[in-house]
Amino acid sequence: MSGPVRAVPEVTVMVTTYDGADRIGRCLDSLATQTLPPERFEVLVVQNGPPCATPAVVREFARAHPSLQVRLVELSQGGLGHARNVGLGAARGSYVTYVDDDDWITPPFLEVLLRHAREGVVPVALVSARHDDGTAPIGDLDFDNYASRRLLPYAGRTVSSDKVVAAISFNAGKLLPTRIARSLRYDENLRSGEDFVYWLELLNRHPFRLHVVSTEEQVAYCRSLREGSLGRQSADYEFLVTQRLDCLAALERVETEDPVVARVAHLMRVGQAEWMNRYLRERPDEHHRVVLDARGRGLARVPWRSANQGLGRDLTLMCTVSGHLDTSALLPAIRLRGRAVVSDVIGNEDGEFAVLDRGSDRVAEEFVDRRRLLDAVSGADRWSSISRFAWQVEEQAAAWEKDKGAYRRVHSGPTALATHAAAALLKVRRPERLWVADLSDPGAFAVDDTPAPEDALGRELRRALHEQGVELPECGLGEFVQLVTFALADQLSFGEREGLEAMLADCRDSALADRVRLLSRVDELTSVPLVESTYDVSGSGVIDICHLEPWGSDPRLGDLMDVVRRTAPRDRRRIRVHVFTSDWDQRRLEVTRAGLGDVFAVRPLVPLTELLSLARHLDVVLLHEGGQLARMISAGQHPPQVWTMQDTDAPGFERRLRDLLDQSGARAALRS
Repeated sequence: MSGPVRAVPEVTVMVTTYDGADRIGRCLDSLATQTLPPERFEVLVVQNGPPCATPAVVREFARAHPSLQVRLVELSQGGLGHARNVGLGAARGSYVTYVDDDDWITPPFLEVLLRHAREGVVPVALVSARHDDGTAPIGDLDFDNYASRRLLPYAGRTVSSDKVVAAISFNAGKLLPTRIARSLRYDENLRSGEDFVYWLELLNRHPFRLHVVSTEEQVAYCRSLREGSLGRQSADYEFLVTQRLDCLAALERVETEDPVVARVAHLMRVGQAEWMNRYLRERPDEHHRVVLDARGRGLARVPWRSANQGLGRDLTLMCTVSGHLDTSALLPAIRLRGRAVVSDVIGNEDGEFAVLDRGSDRVAEEFVDRRRLLDAVSGADRWSSISRFAWQVEEQAAAWEKDKGAYRRVHSGPTALATHAAAALLKVRRPERLWVADLSDPGAFAVDDTPAPEDALGRELRRALHEQGVELPECGLGEFVQLVTFALADQLSFGEREGLEAMLADCRDSALADRVRLLSRVDELTSVPLVESTYDVSGSGVIDICHLEPWGSDPRLGDLMDVVRRTAPRDRRRIRVHVFTSDWDQRRLEVTRAGLGDVFAVRPLVPLTELLSLARHLDVVLLHEGGQLARMISAGQHPPQVWTMQDTDAPGFERRLRDLLDQSGARAALRS
């Protein structure tokens, strides 16, 4: 379309359309009734896709309204992002606003938004949304919708963008300086959601606040909820999962240190996860497919709790959910991840440990629905704490089951008696519920000889044992919970065959031992998702040894220091010992006084998940004792040797270190 050159307009109204001849009329009519004088704005229609009747409709509209500045751009290439990018390049106004071809705006829309536009402030209109066939009168408004319910509390006010994320989660209803709008491009690879990704990037580069127009100003952006329009598409995997994961990947690429932008980004990610949840609620069996697709994209910040909402049909009991520097949180998280079934989780918030490993939470996050942290267990071998935890678990599980029905399975363990006692109570109260007990940490039962309990929980579990034909011998607390678990659990899982045999050897009831053999399985540790470490190891040609001291100084480290001190200077240059300790100030002082600062690097503790990543680049990990952490390290990719202080004396350190030096020298000779 061409015509006489007119004055440069203040506002460009961009209407992108795809085969929209049957619906664009009402949109254009709303622009013809604007109270802003026609010489102050232009209508720019961008038709994208194959030839259709839309250009003819637009030309007829322009002829019928000669006072309006109407321009038409026709594109053979489809795609909303591409159409908007081309439209921004063609816009002549100082400001730009967007109207979809099946939507419309109220008469004062442009005038009022232009009045409120100023530096660093983007005006936004309330949204009216209705299901209709396109024939309802323009003035018939309905603000009872997702966007306006969030905008109305701020009507007439200018607020931070993170207060009304709904306003920047879609493209329309706002007025933006064209020079700022052109500073970015819409992602043309996204098939939907390119609008909020664009607005997040815009907020990151050009921070702005939002002014929500008041209801008295009679301004509204009116959305027609038409079947098949973009953003109102069918509930298939392509739209509700694949395209949402594409958007999540694009959102992760927006790097920011601005807390407002970070909060907006998080809420946008939650919104995408909620769309995925719509699909998964209808097809829960496809959850693993969604997880694999997310992993395939390398996504690190999927809000799985939102995606998994309502899907948990299993219940997992963990003594500690927020991990610290032992395996009490990480091991249950690995087991939950290995099961690959969405589960509700009840744990205990253990406040006794100062060094937390939040990475433990991330290990299993893909499979967690609801999560509740109790404050019940202050000591793993105190029956009062165990009993309190069990009763609180029973109460919480009953409340959740009112919402979603009975759980199919309850998983307990592996690192605390409390989880097994709580699961036993749930099994007694509802015998048809399956109980899977994870016994991959047999040490959890190795507590002192505190007598078996006689309180209400103890009596209830004793009765259950009697009904199973198990006579309770004189025993301590650990053996009592072990017998209850052996007698009532429907399945028992062990981390290794040796652990199973060791527990059976201690079982004094042969019939019960036979039951355990029948119901047991050995589940090897699955791989742990690695948290990349920023700690730099020495690299090629140097033997890297890591020593971990989570609970204060280990006196046996002095043996290793003595060995290194006696090592020839040329060999000492090939050794680097990385000491991660909770007592790092004292350790660093000791190393300095010993003159070993060139060999020993003393650092604060690192989280377990980071240590497991770091282990790939080490030659030796030196632990106080073996156990679960040693097995986790050995199960990783390119595992180092694991030495234990418990089993190695000073001569043993010297022999092992000499062997490593000889092997390292041989490899170097071969390379040369």
